[in-house]
Amino acid sequence: MFVGKLAIGVAAVLAVGTGVAVAGGIGSEPTVVVAVVDGDTIDVSTNGDVQRVRLLNVDAPESVHPDKFVQCLGPEATAYLEELLPVGTEVELAYDRERTDRYDRELAGVTLGDVLVNAEIARAGLGIAVLFEPNSRFYEEVRDAQLEAIAAGRGLYDEKLGCTLPGRVAEVTASAETVLDEPVGVENGLEAMESYSGVLAETMVGVVALTALLDGDGDSLYAVVHRHNAGPRDALAQVHQRLENAQRRTREAIQTERDRIEAERLEAERVERERQEAERREAEREEAERLAAQEQRERERREAERREAERRAAAQRPSTGGSSSGSGSGSSGGSSGSGGYDGYTGCRAYGGKYPPNAIDEQGRPYTKIDCSTKRPIGG
Repeated sequence: MFVGKLAIGVAAVLAVGTGVAVAGGIGSEPTVVVAVVDGDTIDVSTNGDVQRVRLLNVDAPESVHPDKFVQCLGPEATAYLEELLPVGTEVELAYDRERTDRYDRELAGVTLGDVLVNAEIARAGLGIAVLFEPNSRFYEEVRDAQLEAIAAGRGLYDEKLGCTLPGRVAEVTASAETVLDEPVGVENGLEAMESYSGVLAETMVGVVALTALLDGDGDSLYAVVHRHNAGPRDALAQVHQRLENAQRRTREAIQTERDRIEAERLEAERVERERQEAERREAEREEAERLAAQEQRERERREAERREAERRAAAQRPSTGGSSSGSGSGSSGGSSGSGGYDGYTGCRAYGGKYPPNAIDEQGRPYTKIDCSTKRPIGG
């Protein structure tokens, strides 16, 4: 566990020899730790008087603040301080210009022998150097300890810990590398490219969110912790640029593919229109040919009927050879001896059930009938 690793660091702190001088303001009466509140706050007792002490120039992740969530490594920072300052440990307090804060907590440097506990919290990567004027007495020592933690990648700077910003940066950049190493192009199809574009966008959201944490105001723990650490920013900036390039290429490929699909659609519509127009013209031509053939058949039928009528009329006409069988008036009936119009002006029947026996003045076959009986004359 992380706390177990810190125990080794605690042992090392306790083993440090003398050599650190604690400047004025050190209490002459024994001061004993009675409780560890969180990673940068303890309760001490001097002659039975219990006072809460806020360690100066160091800020540990929150673990018990009533208005804030538990922050990354907040519980670990508390556990580290509990191991470093077990209940009953004698400590010395060193003060700066302002001795109390608005919560009536004493503001002090806490020394364990010759060791400045404020700095050890930062050296373990479980606190950051902060400066709240006019108290700056321990700031440089705490800051130097923090830089050691950054260089060693301890605590809040350990990228193997998922809740730390380096850990989150490592996770996001690794995820981005996986996405970037498996690009999707035109050969994969439009749907796959659109899906890949969404994955790129989601990955970019994570990168932008972490960058925003780093660029936040002074209240952002991540911004303060990594103010002197360019590594996470550089890593995020590089991945951001690569993602932007991949998004641009993917957008261009998607648009190109959409244009190609649209062009194919329009071409297919044009070909279909031409096919339908050709079919329509062919159908019209076939219909025209059908109607022409039908008309031709009708003409041929009528011509055949006409010829048949002529044939029958000719077959019923008296022969012109030999003597005449008699004569009659043109108005009383009888057929003329010639094959054409014989001048008959009586009643006639065209078509009908009687076979024609004469030709009228227009060459049409008809049957001479009695105007009273309506029966063929000579029939």
